Formats: sequence, structure tokens, C-alpha cells
Amino acid sequence: MESSQKQTFWQTIALFHDVGVLEHIVVVGSWAEYLYQESGVIPGFRSSFRTQDFDVLLRNIRLPKISLDLVAELTRQGYLMMQDSHTGLMKFDKGGELEVEFLVREMGRGQLEPYRHESLGVTAQGLRHIGMLDEYSTVLRMRGYSIHVPLPQAYILHKLLINEQRSEAKREKDLGAVRDLLAAMQGFPVELAAVQKLFDELPKKAQGKIRKTCEKNAIHW
Repeated sequence: MESSQKQTFWQTIALFHDVGVLEHIVVVGSWAEYLYQESGVIPGFRSSFRTQDFDVLLRNIRLPKISLDLVAELTRQGYLMMQDSHTGLMKFDKGGELEVEFLVREMGRGQLEPYRHESLGVTAQGLRHIGMLDEYSTVLRMRGYSIHVPLPQAYILHKLLINEQRSEAKREKDLGAVRDLLAAMQGFPVELAAVQKLFDELPKKAQGKIRKTCEKNAIHW
């Protein structure tokens, strides 16, 4: 029987679909791992994630064809909007089971305050390097929905790239996910070769950070 948290996740996917937003987002973070498992995109992969955080990458800071009060839509469906009084960053809690946060790629030199998504009316946290999860993404067709997720290879390399920036607990969690994904790929040489191919396409500075993390944690593919 599906847990209530997973039911809430799918209700959120349905909401995004119904208001016309689903095609404009990428599911990132640990819920992408859940989708990898449920879709079988990497046969044998099993996610060990446990999290309330539902990280949603907005693919474009402006959506010219959409003008939607997403805050009102989420509130109408029972999501409690929580806004940091200092930064203005919004998060949306559904019954203590799921906490939706929006992310965007950091622009230029970056900024301390969140970015406001003018088309949707939400604020989003800007992060460096997260754009690669959109650039190297794929679509999973599940339960009647078309859901954008990072390619597993991009997910792996992104986790390795940002590892040193994370808290100790999150570093270990991310490395566990990387190891589980790579282990599941061992029987599929094409998938492993795709990790190297994508790595070769990254800037040299990013490659250096990934190599450093791999050497420090004995990770290889």
C-alpha cells in the first residue's frame, strides 16, 4: 500500500499538471530518486531516501505564456505557505508530509535574496550549477503524467560537484545516493559510459571539483 507521503507527492504532481506548470519544472532532489526507482529507468535501483523536501526546479525565470497565482492555487489545495520574514523565500507545507520549495539557476553574480518568479508569483532560491539538471534532463511518463527529471548521470555528477558545499549529513546522504545509482548501473555499460561522456562535456573547473570528491570518497565509474 502506498504511503500517505507518496500519495501527497502524486497529488502535488497532479496539481502542477492541472494548472499547466508541470511541463515547466524539473523534479530534483531525493524525489527524483523515487521516480528513478518507480519508473525503472535504471533497472535494479532502489532509493533509500526519506525526506519531506520536494525540490522543484523552475526551468525558466519567466514563462511568457503563463500568468498564474500559484500561491493561491497551492493554498486552495491545502498547502500552508511559509515565508521567511528576512529573505522572503517561500515554502509550501502539505500536512507535515511534504514541503515544496522552488529553485532557479543563479543569475550572473547572484543575489542574497530569493528570485521572484513573475509568471507564477512565487519566490525561489537561486543555486549555482543547478542548471545542468535541466540541461541534461529527460521525461518520464508515469501515471498519465510527463515529468521532467535530471538524467541519472547528471544527477550523479551534480551531487559530486556540489558535495563540498553541503552539510556533513547531506554530504553523506548524497554520496549514498551516488553509490547506489552507480552500483545499479554496473550491469549496464552504456549507462556508465554516459556518465563519462557527460563528465567530459563539463567545464574543466567542474571536472576538477568532481575528481576531488571522487578521490576523497573512493568513488569511480
